[in-house]
Amino acid sequence: MFQSTTKGVLHFEDLSPQQFEDLYRNILHITGDYQDIRAYGIKGSDDGVDIFCTEKATGLNFFIQCKRYKNLHLADLKKIIAVR
Repeated sequence: MFQSTTKGVLHFEDLSPQQFEDLYRNILHITGDYQDIRAYGIKGSDDGVDIFCTEKATGLNFFIQCKRYKNLHLADLKKIIAVR
């Protein structure tokens, strides 16, 4: 597998939403802790879920929503979680 080193600032804002989700799926894959990692739903109709995966050790399913925030405060996070 290709490995690289980044020596500068990562500009996540330059990635499209699809590229950002792809990056996150790749990170999950590289850890080796998850299986059945896949895009979930169709853009705009995914009910807030972008990625589905299963943790290998426990068999637990995870539904992940990818967000890019420059600043995320606790109150904002609580609002996101409260929707579910």
